[in-house]
Amino acid sequence: MGAQSFTATASGTNSVTFSATATSGGVKAWNGAVSPDWNTAGNWTPAAVPTAGDSVVIDPIAINEPVLTGNASIRALTFQGVDIGLSVTGDLTVAGSVSLTDSLNYIDFTSGQLAAGSVTLSGFQAFIDVSLGSASVTGPITLSGDRTFFEGGPGSALGAATLSGTQAFLT
Repeated sequence: MGAQSFTATASGTNSVTFSATATSGGVKAWNGAVSPDWNTAGNWTPAAVPTAGDSVVIDPIAINEPVLTGNASIRALTFQGVDIGLSVTGDLTVAGSVSLTDSLNYIDFTSGQLAAGSVTLSGFQAFIDVSLGSASVTGPITLSGDRTFFEGGPGSALGAATLSGTQAFLT
């Protein structure tokens, strides 16, 4: 953790230095062993509710699909595997990327807001529906899976979109 740098030198005299700051945070994997409640520590591996520094992985091997009631802030959100979703009543803030890369992955908001750095929907029939709330995506939105959609809702502010999947749409 902390400041990191790397210097590359070519031809003996020309060099460039790359710098970055590594921050703490881990990966929390949804196991759904206790209940569908996002805010129950026993539903996560390792057993702790994700925080703003954590990346979250939602996996279909879970016993229960996750339900977020209230607000959560995380670093990144990735769905792995087929036919798994997340239901949200509240606000979900994802500082980095939201990625739904397999078939039938979804995030469905019954109210609240999605705030994300970027969104990628590349799985068949993957979708994010925030039509009953609003969405704010500051970076790119990529819809490359067939029959994918992102529905933002009134007052949404969305970044540049790339739609390449068959029947992909953004509203």
